Amino acid sequence: MAFSVNAAAALNGAGAFATTRRGNVDRAEIERVRRRLGSRATAAQIAKITGRCETDVRAVLSFEQTALRESSPSPARPDPPAPWTPEDVRRLRTMYVDHGLSAEACAAALNRTDEATKAQIRRQGLQRRSKDDRSAREALFKTLWAAGVSLDDLEARFGIQRSGIQKMVRRLGLSPRSRRRVASVDWTPELDQLVLRDFVTAGYPASVVAQRIPGATKSAVISRAFRQGWSASRARSASV
Repeated sequence: MAFSVNAAAALNGAGAFATTRRGNVDRAEIERVRRRLGSRATAAQIAKITGRCETDVRAVLSFEQTALRESSPSPARPDPPAPWTPEDVRRLRTMYVDHGLSAEACAAALNRTDEATKAQIRRQGLQRRSKDDRSAREALFKTLWAAGVSLDDLEARFGIQRSGIQKMVRRLGLSPRSRRRVASVDWTPELDQLVLRDFVTAGYPASVVAQRIPGATKSAVISRAFRQGWSASRARSASV
């Protein structure tokens, strides 16, 4: 390795520019100063504390940095981008053409670069739908959603997955379909008597009593009993 005469002299202990009082420049001495001042200590600071010639200190530091650069491994090459799969192209078509998302938004969703996504859009010949087409598509979706068309049929009709349907529902401000069974019971004196007799007095489970009442649930039976203010003692007196 080629380096300056000053560096060679400093490393070999000659100390061409070192003070005669302190002797040669020593790596261990420089490291002790670095531990005190930190790794960013300059050559001038090290020379001042150690009483050495700044030129000798710089020569040693320069030699160490050169050796470190030559011994450090070369940076690894980035991995090539993954090839586009048919599923990626289908998602890109749905987001870009059907939903009208920008190329940058599609790239973020697909974990691709903007340039690669735009190139794939040009390669596939994709074009966004006009505002009129999107409006008609959204109007049709609203109509089918209100009519109670199943999610499977909506997926087949619009070419989107279940998550895409839910996103469109939220974007259009539609009411989500409830998955819970809603109790709708027209309570009559006969049904109240049934709850009083079987649930409160006889002690049958609310789920069993609910099966005897059209449209009722377990919670509906319990709520009806509490709203009527029936307790066990009152039920016994009423049944006498």
